[in-house]
Amino acid sequence: MESGGKVSKRVSTLDPLAIWADSGVLTTTRMLYLGGEISQESVDIVIKGILALESLDPTGKITLILSSEGGAYYPALALYDALRATSCPTTIKVLGHCMSSAVVILQGADHRVISENARILIHDGTEGYEGEARNFEKWGKQCVLDRQLMYDIFASRSKCDQKWFDRNCQHDKFLTPTECISLGLADEILTKYVQQGETP
Repeated sequence: MESGGKVSKRVSTLDPLAIWADSGVLTTTRMLYLGGEISQESVDIVIKGILALESLDPTGKITLILSSEGGAYYPALALYDALRATSCPTTIKVLGHCMSSAVVILQGADHRVISENARILIHDGTEGYEGEARNFEKWGKQCVLDRQLMYDIFASRSKCDQKWFDRNCQHDKFLTPTECISLGLADEILTKYVQQGETP
């Protein structure tokens, strides 16, 4: 506090680019980044970023850059729910690849954009469990419910019904950006990278 009772303005010494490099959050352009394998740790960072950006501006746009081969399903569901729950309009831009549980995350955004050379993969995923037989049976039943939930999410944002995903997710199915858009799993192809606020 300065003399005379005046409160001095706190000046941040944090480098926005350093924050982006360390945590994947760039507050100046309201962008987040999620790359590599989906895990609880990587998802936690993105969810915290969403909450932080929402607290700064509840109606400001949020863009998530996504490039992932997939990974843990339950953390992916948590991020999907966070994207659906935020008051901020959300866009996901896929660069490179979006596979397995990452496709679930993609469906959480209001607007879904895929770069022209990206590849999408959908499938039922894999489960592994070791333990007592009765618990194994319970996990087997839960896997069926989880798979059905994934079909529900895909069907709710696409032009295909649950039966289509039941047929096509039994094995790895690669999709081009054009195929994704025709199926309704994405909205447009990103042909030129545009910063938020710029006119293409």
